[in-house]
Amino acid sequence: MKSLNIEKLVSDILVSKKHANNIVQLISLISLEHNSSDIENAALACVRVFTKISSDKDLSFGSQSNKLEKMSTEQEYRNWIKERFSDTYSSMINCLTPETAPVLLKSAVELLSIKGYNINTPPVERYMFPEKELLSLIKTFTCSQNELFQFLIPYMKFDDFRFFVLKAIARILSESEINTACLKTVIKFLDSVALYMPKDKETLKNSLAFQQHKEEFELLIQNDHLAPFIVFQQCKQFTAAWLQVLKFPLPKRLHKEVLINLHKNLIPNFSQPRLLADFLTKSYQHGGGVALLALQGLFVLMLEHNLEYPEFYKNLYGMLHPRIFEAKYRARFFHHLELFLSTTYIPAYMVAAFVKKMSRLCLLAPPPCTKSMIFLIKNLLLKHPSICELVNYPISQNKEKIKSDPFQESEEDPAKCNATKSSLWEIAAFSHHYNPDIAKLANTKCLGQEKDVSELLEMDFYDMLHKDSFLCNTHPNYTMNHVHPTHLMGGYEDSVLEFWKID
Repeated sequence: MKSLNIEKLVSDILVSKKHANNIVQLISLISLEHNSSDIENAALACVRVFTKISSDKDLSFGSQSNKLEKMSTEQEYRNWIKERFSDTYSSMINCLTPETAPVLLKSAVELLSIKGYNINTPPVERYMFPEKELLSLIKTFTCSQNELFQFLIPYMKFDDFRFFVLKAIARILSESEINTACLKTVIKFLDSVALYMPKDKETLKNSLAFQQHKEEFELLIQNDHLAPFIVFQQCKQFTAAWLQVLKFPLPKRLHKEVLINLHKNLIPNFSQPRLLADFLTKSYQHGGGVALLALQGLFVLMLEHNLEYPEFYKNLYGMLHPRIFEAKYRARFFHHLELFLSTTYIPAYMVAAFVKKMSRLCLLAPPPCTKSMIFLIKNLLLKHPSICELVNYPISQNKEKIKSDPFQESEEDPAKCNATKSSLWEIAAFSHHYNPDIAKLANTKCLGQEKDVSELLEMDFYDMLHKDSFLCNTHPNYTMNHVHPTHLMGGYEDSVLEFWKID
């Protein structure tokens, strides 16, 4: 029945101004006291009404009349319509819930478009984005415990809308405190916005008002003062919003999520990427996985944006510790370690220090990790031929040198650890490893070709045993150990000899 009443109210309003009070009845239906269907129908009806009213060239929702002056009846009517317009918009915002958001948000955005385009002024002055109204909308989204931001993502394709949303987020975060749950939704939303950010030299012409007024909007694009349609200004607002987010203390899990996406979402869209240096430096001080992810961001800034960070490789060297083999981020760490050490700008003594430290850690590493690290060491030897002297160290010429290793494992500075005076004797020792794959890999006389170690980084004991058991079943002469079984237990092998026999 109410749907019929709504249609009747709308039709009467559109026929004559005498029925303008029907707008009040429509607004009253946009309330949480009513069911979702009535709220949505009333909102859509209001949009139809105000769209029709906005076509009146004598009425502009953006202009303001001076209340101190004596107004005519027509002027009073215009002001009354503007007030009802504001009431409608406020009611829509107050009724936003996950159930009503798709319809109400679309209606609210259409009202913003109506108010932002003033047909009563010259074409080059007609564009005026309603920042105040948008700010109230973003405040509702930011303070809400519900994830309403997800409904805003489709509208990020509009350049002006995206620009002012980012501006509003930066302002709200700078003026108020928000809880962790809301901060998480803001971060998730900003990650999504990154997908809509303009690329270099991309022409920005996508506006809320553009589709309806294409020809006139072309004149607006030619005006250099329209910040929303300038790529640098878009990036500037994106930067401002993120910098406000990063001022808040982030929970560890959320902190890691930001760092993981930093190199692909934040850095390419920042107006000045080096502004992230302070955040990344403080992140490194947290240690653990956060420190690793922070070093990745710092490396990108150093490589692509000329950031000076002399402590980078020293900090990375300090992360080479036996506990790295137990960490969840082990595979990521060694993947990035190879990336960081692959650059040709790093001096030979620095690469030698890392290679030597890794070879020493191999003595403490579980076999799956040992295998991937030996592959990584051989890759680095191929990329940096100048450090191959670690393999071909002439110890036969001076036997006194083999009595002690000059490498200082406890030294924190890779430049002072004497790695270039040492050799990779640890890798040579693995030529007698019980696992034939590792024993074969330890042959540094034949480096072979560079290989992708990404798959090996995820290997564990289960994968190794599965491979060995498969070979035992398919190759009858394959042994789990290349040492003859009668010498395994030093004379006490009788009780276990049966487990090593091959039928």
